[in-house]
Amino acid sequence: MIVARGYLPDREPYIQWYIDGDYINTPYGRFQAAELEFLNLYKWSSRRYADIARNQRERVPEIERRLQSMVDEASSLLNTLHKTRIG
Repeated sequence: MIVARGYLPDREPYIQWYIDGDYINTPYGRFQAAELEFLNLYKWSSRRYADIARNQRERVPEIERRLQSMVDEASSLLNTLHKTRIG
C-alpha cells in the first residue's frame, strides 16, 4: 500500500524511513515490501500460539490431579487384590 501510494507518512516514527525500489529502509533494517505484507499474519499466529501455550500450562495442575487420582485408584485396587488373594 505504501509503494502504491508513493510516499511514507511524514510523522514519527516514519521520518527516517524511505523506499528504494522494492525495499523499505528503516532504522531497524531493510525489508522487502512483500515481507511486510505477512507481518500481520505473523503477529496474529504468534499471539495465537502464545495463547495456546498459556492455556496448556494452566491445565497442567488439573491433569496432574487426574493422574494422581488414577494412581490412587490403581493402588487401591492392587491392595484389594492382595488382601483377597486365594491360595
